[in-house]
Amino acid sequence: MAETLEKFDCVSLADRQAVLCSGSNACPAQVRTKLSGIDGDLGVPFLLVDLEGASPVFAAHVSSYGVIPATLDKVAGSSRCHLAFFTGSQLERVNATEGSRYELSRLQGLRMEWNGTELRDPPLAYLSTSGVLTFDGVPARLAEYDQESLIERVLKELGQRCSFADSEEFFSSPGASSTVLNHELRAAGIWRRHQLAHEPASL
Repeated sequence: MAETLEKFDCVSLADRQAVLCSGSNACPAQVRTKLSGIDGDLGVPFLLVDLEGASPVFAAHVSSYGVIPATLDKVAGSSRCHLAFFTGSQLERVNATEGSRYELSRLQGLRMEWNGTELRDPPLAYLSTSGVLTFDGVPARLAEYDQESLIERVLKELGQRCSFADSEEFFSSPGASSTVLNHELRAAGIWRRHQLAHEPASL
């Protein structure tokens, strides 16, 4: 990777921050959109890494456009996740797009490998300030649901406390519905705080 960055006159890995990306930041096209218009290096290297004891999961929050976004949390077993390497100016731009729903954090004690090689430097990650969506006390993994089936599961968990007959009714007006569903989700207790060891990170 170092040779490729040098070939294209990009900032070296030593001058970049490693960020585990569980949601839209794991999509190169989305990252390109976020970085459009900034000066300097626009290249962002990505690795698909193996995590032990953590996984991309769903946040305990429904967005105003009816989507439950992603976050990371402590989960038994292994998973795969994208690791992006941002320059300082790139990370500042990405950070500005996250808003108050996410906190940039430095993860601690996370085992991470790429192609059998352990990556020892603690990565950054954006963790949801709303916590983690859970079913039966277990975080809802990204790999197990699409958005429609996830909303259906949330409505099922809420049962008689739910204001919506089905997911079709929810998606018919997601803006107004999301506020109601967020309140009901938290009142029902189908969420928890992050259990990944972490500390706030500054740019």
